[in-house]
Amino acid sequence: MPRSVLGRDARCFRTATHVHTTINILTTGEIAREHNIVTDSEDIAPEAGADAGLPDRTHARVAGIVLAAGRSRRFGAPKALVDIRGRSAVRRVTDAAVDAGLGPVVVVGRTVDGDALREALAGSAGLLVLRAPDPTARRGASLAAGLDALIGRERGAIASPTVPARLPFDAVAILLADAPFVTPALIGDIVEAWRTRRGEIVRPRGSDGPGHPVLFDASQVSALRAAAEAGEGGRAVLAAATSGVFEVLVDDDRLVADFDTPGDLRRLLDARPPAAR
Repeated sequence: MPRSVLGRDARCFRTATHVHTTINILTTGEIAREHNIVTDSEDIAPEAGADAGLPDRTHARVAGIVLAAGRSRRFGAPKALVDIRGRSAVRRVTDAAVDAGLGPVVVVGRTVDGDALREALAGSAGLLVLRAPDPTARRGASLAAGLDALIGRERGAIASPTVPARLPFDAVAILLADAPFVTPALIGDIVEAWRTRRGEIVRPRGSDGPGHPVLFDASQVSALRAAAEAGEGGRAVLAAATSGVFEVLVDDDRLVADFDTPGDLRRLLDARPPAAR
């Protein structure tokens, strides 16, 4: 399948092992994962000589941040805690992140949801759960708190966005608690694109546009932390990138979709997988 260019700053591909991952919402309430295969390996193989002199990423450390501190005003209840077929939205996202091999995974939740959030995540290994800054704080504060936790900086240092030269991780994936249909396979495809040096920033793209999770190489963390401090978040880093943004094509929009209202969630639950359309 030919590679296509999306604007001047993004490339995209369909991976050799997972062109896309589809999910079926079954009447039993379980989500079944299916993988469609493409045998054209040219779209995933690293370019000849591309890695010459560069560190091997085979065993690189990819951390995760799950943002679960939204005020959920349009939904009417904490979106992160809404039950979806027997698991909370945030638990679905953290399970996918852990199953995909991300670690450590930091969950930034609302202080008011503290006990309920801990209960929703009980039994999950490899998670660090943080209380978000004041929900009235600037946009990006939760992302800044998550990055600071991964960097190992003391809480309260949000006013100092300087990032050390050496980080305890090689890349970080930003996930949303209200995008609960992400799968380990999709996260794995995004990580694989980064490992094979397709881009320093990797994100998925559905028919409605790009979505989450978004993976940032460690070289982008300083800009990401500064953008969070300025209240802009990852979008500012993506907008400023003139190269190195790579997109994984997804044919099931539910995998990258987030919800804001009960109606949004119902539509996602009622949507049929692409093969059934």
